[in-house]
Amino acid sequence: MTAFKANLDRELARRAARGELPVSVAEFERRLRTVGYRRDRSTECRSVARIVSGDGSGDSYPTCDTTPVEIATGLRFCNVDAGRGANFEALKALRSMFAVSRGAILEF
Repeated sequence: MTAFKANLDRELARRAARGELPVSVAEFERRLRTVGYRRDRSTECRSVARIVSGDGSGDSYPTCDTTPVEIATGLRFCNVDAGRGANFEALKALRSMFAVSRGAILEF
């Protein structure tokens, strides 16, 4: 088993212990669309996340961060001119959602 795989498995176990389970990539994208957003693949960044405090402090795991974009306007969720209504509130509720894609945790 590679170090990346071992670190990924350890992080998945840590999240499962908190009741957080991964969804498929298709489900990840469906849930974003349901609240008016889509994944912006052009901004995705594969890297290694490091846990800096609490349970697992010092551990790292492979990650792929993405940016939700409003379907209606094409603005990134964090843009100052992006909407802050019901869709934004629903997006915030999805913050703990994640998927596993190509050996990394996909999240925003």
